[in-house]
Amino acid sequence: MKKTVYELQQISVWGQRYPKRKMHLNRIGLFDSLKNAEESMRLYIQAEKEHYKSWGRNDYKKECLGYLISSLQVLHRELQDFSHHPKWWSYNADGEANDHSLATESGEFYGHPAEEVRFQVGDIVEVLGYNCIELAIVGMLPPTSERYEELKQKWLEKHNDCPSLMDDSDDCYLVYTIGEGDTHQHIECYKVFPPSKPVPPTIARKLRDTINKQVQS
Repeated sequence: MKKTVYELQQISVWGQRYPKRKMHLNRIGLFDSLKNAEESMRLYIQAEKEHYKSWGRNDYKKECLGYLISSLQVLHRELQDFSHHPKWWSYNADGEANDHSLATESGEFYGHPAEEVRFQVGDIVEVLGYNCIELAIVGMLPPTSERYEELKQKWLEKHNDCPSLMDDSDDCYLVYTIGEGDTHQHIECYKVFPPSKPVPPTIARKLRDTINKQVQS
């Protein structure tokens, strides 16, 4: 049986100007359980806030969007199993739960419970990219568990069996960012956060104009 460890990373922010800011993932450590990773995260946050206070600074939340915890398999001599999909959990700068991935370790996804969908169409959010965080506006919600069951029933009406109809890439929001042309992106739910600071009205208007143009086209 393969052993699972949990990697804790801090989402560090460089720069303060919206709509896009540079981001860096700072590895804090590996832990033998999700519980221990979460407890260590809270100890780390407490220490970070004390450090900022001792430095006479009050900008901890300006430089930290939040935290990520991911599950990793410990390998011995075997090659990596690419059919294994890590689990992800995200947290805000205070260590409060933000969202988590819902696909199984084999990548199957059976819909997002409607009561756990944090955002609605038209909400302005911050999304985590490869090396940046960026303001976006929600254009479509992740498919719900009810939607999955609807698709399953339609499939069974035509076929004898029912394979997995969705995978981990389907557990996402469709969002639009500011830019030219079609700016839509599919962002995994755990990478979508509420804005960490007030959004200037001019940027909010540009985001709403962007989604309105897409709806009208």
